Amino acid sequence: MKARSVIVGVLVAGAVVLALYEWATREHWPNLKNDTQAVVSLRRIHAAQKDYKSRYGMYSHSLEALGPPARDTSPSAQAAGLLDSELAAGEKAGYVFTYSATQPDAEGVVSSYTLLARPREFGKTGGRNFFSDQQGIIHHTPEDRPATASDERLEE
Repeated sequence: MKARSVIVGVLVAGAVVLALYEWATREHWPNLKNDTQAVVSLRRIHAAQKDYKSRYGMYSHSLEALGPPARDTSPSAQAAGLLDSELAAGEKAGYVFTYSATQPDAEGVVSSYTLLARPREFGKTGGRNFFSDQQGIIHHTPEDRPATASDERLEE
């Protein structure tokens, strides 16, 4: 009788674990994968901006300026070749990236920028919104609104 109780207990526990696994993969893991890719993309943009600034003395005027140059042309301030074409176009892995350069100074130098990453379809292609700027600190919110510098800081 005791062996039967143990077997029933193991079967019930297994069913609970399976149900939790199915719930997690269906409801949360697809967003987690895209959310993680969005953070990776934000870090790539920051690295590209650092490289761009070291080459051209300022941050880029747009994401497109970080993208690949046309075939058979050399990298330039207009197409630096630092990001793939998809990310330079502002969309990757279910997220839309909005880059805003500050107003250039009298010499045309962009000295700072902000960056937003929002799911194309909140809750389906991503579950968090992200904000960052030239400092490279990423903030996030699970709410369906643009993240800001006041939102929780993403732990490294």
